[in-house]
This record gives sequence, structure tokens and C-alpha cells, in this order.
Amino acid sequence: MRKTSKILILSLTVSGIYNIYVEQDLETLEGLSLKNYPFAFALFPDELMAGQLLVDAVGRMVRSIESVEEIHSSSSDILFLKHMAAIALLRDQHFSHHNNEDFYKLSLRERMVLFLKEKRGFSLSDVAKICDQRTDEVYRVLSTAKEALV
Repeated sequence: MRKTSKILILSLTVSGIYNIYVEQDLETLEGLSLKNYPFAFALFPDELMAGQLLVDAVGRMVRSIESVEEIHSSSSDILFLKHMAAIALLRDQHFSHHNNEDFYKLSLRERMVLFLKEKRGFSLSDVAKICDQRTDEVYRVLSTAKEALV
């Protein structure tokens, strides 16, 4: 079994809907995913985000259909793309909203340290372990992040 099939099976299993699908259905869904990966990457030029968009579109499509035969219909590509577009629009709205917030203008490391220390209440020592940094580095990152938000 190919790697993509295993990922597809895993995503459907986690969704709790795998038990009604046979290998032929999974191959059709995999084909839709592979065929539409360029579209996903055009929407989110990041491999992880594009791949997640495909996984989510498969899950959404599977939950929306009334019978397995719809996966093999001539309109399945349109339906799959429709789900991709709807999810992409929601994500874009979500990300554009957060991109305007000062917190999201901080570097990823600054957001990690600030969130873990201030929101989760971890000690500087624990944050250092989580972020694989020295405590003095974490303190410096935390100070820089707080200064940027003032």
C-alpha cells in the first residue's frame, strides 16, 4: 500500500468513517487528492498546509455524501474542489484575521515562549526544555516579545 493511501486511511479512521470504504474507494479519493494537489498548493504554497487542505477536503467530502457511489461519479472532482475551496476560504479568513494581531507579528519562537510562559504558566526552566533552549535565551526571547507588544 502506498504512503498516501495509508495517510488517507488514517485520516478516515480518525474521522470514524473508514469502515464503509473499500480499497477501490480509497484509491478514487487518493486520485482526487493527487490530481488536486497543485490547486491546494496554489492556495497555500506550503506543503504541510496544502496537504492538510486535501486531507480535510477528503474528510468533508466523505461526510457529505449519501452513498459511496458518489465518490465514483463524474461530478466527484467538482464536489472535491468545492470542499477544498470552502475550507480554503475559511482558513484564509482565519489567517488574515490573525495576521493583523500584534501577537502574530512576533516570530514563531517569541510566540511559543510568550504563550507557554504567560498563558500556560510554565516556568522559564520548563519553557527552555520545551523549546530546547537555555533558560537565559528563553528569558531574552520573552523580554523581546513583551517589549514588542507594549
